[in-house]
Amino acid sequence: MIPASFPSFHDAYAAVLTRLTTEPDHSISSRGNAAGESLDVSFRITDPRRRLPYVEARPVNVVFNVAEVLWYLAGRRDLDMIGYYAAGMATSSADGRTLTGTAYGSKLFARDAAGRTQWECVLSLLRSDPDSKRAVLSILDADEPRDPSHPDVSCTFAAQFFLRGGHLHLTCYLRGNDAYRGMVSDVFA
Repeated sequence: MIPASFPSFHDAYAAVLTRLTTEPDHSISSRGNAAGESLDVSFRITDPRRRLPYVEARPVNVVFNVAEVLWYLAGRRDLDMIGYYAAGMATSSADGRTLTGTAYGSKLFARDAAGRTQWECVLSLLRSDPDSKRAVLSILDADEPRDPSHPDVSCTFAAQFFLRGGHLHLTCYLRGNDAYRGMVSDVFA
């Protein structure tokens, strides 16, 4: 069992990797990739500014992490920008030009028919009802998991914000996550 709370992502990451390598819940082979799997893993990071792991055997590309956040904030889905920092992401593109599932920002900052973004709606809701439990961003498009041949399905499917005790809290919900690579980028973002 992974403890519920850690001072930093470094500590949480070490606990998750230890659990996956010593006592996974299952051995799976999803899409031909053999892996250990642990279900229902959750943890809290008490200082969200400390969101990088420092593991010698798993160096982190901080430049990519920052570029990915900027790519999200710009609402982009093209490979041109993000592919410069991680050429391997091209394997997740169905058309060789864009990403769908990985492009979280295109979902969070796209304007709806009324001209609002999901992000703007969450901010408005929290301002008008600070105790709300409805401040949720939907990231997973309904069509993403339906096509088993699609190479890019969002790992993070929702993010929920809470204003409690004078602090902003964020809970992210993931349908799946590669602990070695994906979790490092998702937690940083």
